[in-house]
Amino acid sequence: LSENRIGVDHTTGEMLLMTNVRVEAFASDAMQPYAQLPLVSGSLEASAAIFPWLLPIDASAGRAYLPGADNTILIVSLARPKSHAAPNAATAALIARAGMAKLLPDTNQDPPFITAQTFPLDAGTVTRHYFIHYSDLGWKGPYAGTASISGVTAGATPGDYTMTFTITWNQLFLRQHSWTVEVTPDGRTHLRADSGDAIP
Repeated sequence: LSENRIGVDHTTGEMLLMTNVRVEAFASDAMQPYAQLPLVSGSLEASAAIFPWLLPIDASAGRAYLPGADNTILIVSLARPKSHAAPNAATAALIARAGMAKLLPDTNQDPPFITAQTFPLDAGTVTRHYFIHYSDLGWKGPYAGTASISGVTAGATPGDYTMTFTITWNQLFLRQHSWTVEVTPDGRTHLRADSGDAIP
């Protein structure tokens, strides 16, 4: 359980469970979650000194405050959905970001050159430093660069969005790679385009 965090709404008994891949909301008497949100992150145990294992819950406002990437706080509503609702743009970006874990190439190094959590939580750009492991030279870097989510565009159907994930890294010269991803109203991700310099 060291990799999990929980939050409890003491007025309703509802509970949040956060792992390094998702957040789940449970009713007080339920074993199955009534809502889930994919939220890929690094080791929760490693950041325990910064974010305690007990998640802050604001019962009066019906909100929870979750540790996000790059020293951000993700505010989520605890309101229980009455029916299926298509994701909005921010939720679609989180879904697509989590889906990148299956779309990214295996770089055959540990830690990988790039992971889903390399990208920001929402549309925008963050600075990154990339490292490359060579079989004969060992680790080389850091190579300064960026990671971004851009071009979040709504489709004709509510909950359908496309967006572009891009990384740049300065390895002798500036290199770039992009993935265009579609999120459908049912929360599935599809790769629509993959282009740019080869990922090390």
